[in-house]
Amino acid sequence: MAVVKRDKSWAYTLEIGEPGGMRRQRWVGGFATKRAAVLAEAEARTSRAQGTYVETTREGSTGTSSASACRGSPSTASGPRT
Repeated sequence: MAVVKRDKSWAYTLEIGEPGGMRRQRWVGGFATKRAAVLAEAEARTSRAQGTYVETTREGSTGTSSASACRGSPSTASGPRT
């Protein structure tokens, strides 16, 4: 695992592949400081070793943002055109 600077924030990688299986890495970023990224990496590594790590997913990863899905398209929002 490594802590690196990506653009203006810090990120770390976490190995989440099973032993003997394919290697998988998960990038976790958006930390304002290197110290925050190092602490989060240590916490994730500890929970992974204990078997309590739960992989998080991004909200709205289905391809549509939640705001656009709730509003509907502009043509149907005001009713049919005459």
